[in-house]
Order: sequence, then structure tokens, then C-alpha cells
Amino acid sequence: MFPAVELYAAAVAGYNQAIWPAQVAGGVLCAAVVLWAFAAPGKWADAVGKTALNLCWLWVAVVFFTLRLAPDLKWAYGAALVFAVEGTLLMYDAAAPTFTLRPRAARGALVVGALVVALGAIVYPVAAAAAGRGWPHTPVAGTAPAATAALTLGILVWSRPAARVHVVALPALYVIGFGVYAGTAFKLYEEFIPAAAGGLALAYLVAARRLGRGRRSP
Repeated sequence: MFPAVELYAAAVAGYNQAIWPAQVAGGVLCAAVVLWAFAAPGKWADAVGKTALNLCWLWVAVVFFTLRLAPDLKWAYGAALVFAVEGTLLMYDAAAPTFTLRPRAARGALVVGALVVALGAIVYPVAAAAAGRGWPHTPVAGTAPAATAALTLGILVWSRPAARVHVVALPALYVIGFGVYAGTAFKLYEEFIPAAAGGLALAYLVAARRLGRGRRSP
């Protein structure tokens, strides 16, 4: 393994062991956001859901990237900034909504969103375990960066009206950029899974936005 990969792997393992059982709380929180959006959509589901996602993004920015990873890998400061900005955008939207977390009626949005969530929150950690990155390396949505970003993108696919470009761009930038880099440079092939989820979500949202504009044009 490359030294950077060894540092990253050791940092992830130490982080997961240090914060246990916060992973359980983070996973339950993310699941609750999804279930509430479907079961009882409305103002409270939107506000609480966005606030919960904000807390997950800020947690990853501060606890994972800044406190745990950045002392050894300086690029983590840039990733922390991405996560801090996205968390702030979600919190701002909770106070001044521009989109809701109410799932779209369109079958395509439901299917694509569910696929993106499943890839990031379920398939990705299972594949990591199969590749030898089981506990304490397991990435869990809510406390791990790529899983959290992919799950957020799946929720944004469901949202209506479509989330603004900058809200979508940051999680997509992270999962695609890091996934492709880690998968090719360091042979962490499971990182291609959240990258694929991010690419799928981004492609769907761009296509839906263009289609919507075409329908509104005279």
C-alpha cells in the first residue's frame, strides 16, 4: 500500500473506534430523515431533515476531516471546507426553504433516488467489508464522508422542486472526485461505488432540470 493509503486507513479505523457508538446514531438519524420524508412529508419533516443532514455534514467536516485526518493528510482541510459549506447550505435551506424533502411522484426520481441511497448507504459498506475493509474501517452514512454524501444526493434526487445547483454540486464533487482518485491511484475499488452513485444522481438531476426548462419554454 502507498503511505497515504496506510495513513488514511489507520485514521479511519482510529476514528471509528474513537466515536463508537456514534455511527449507530448517525445511521439511525439518516434512516429517520428518509422514512419521515416518505411517511409524513411536510414543513417539520423538511426542517428537521435538513437540520439532521446539516449536523452529519458538519460532524464529518470537523470530527473526521479536521480533527482526525488533517494532522496527517493536509488535503483533508479542503474536504472539510466542502463538507462545512454543504452543511451550512442545508441549514440555511432549513430556515429559508428553496426545496422540500417531499418525494416526487415521478417514478424515475423515486427509482434513481432509491438506487443512489442504496449504493451509498448499503452496497458501499458491504463492498468495503468484502474487500477487507470491515470494522473498524466500515463507512457508515451519517459519520463517514462518501456514504453521507451519496445518501444526501439520493435525498436531493427525491426533493421537489429540484435542489439548487450548488447544493447538489458539492456532494457530487466529493464522491466523484475522491472515488475516482482513490479507486485508480490507491486501488480502493469500492470507492467507485459512491462515485457511481454521485454520477448517477448528478446526471439525473441535470437531465431533469433541462427537461423542465424545455417544457416551460414557448
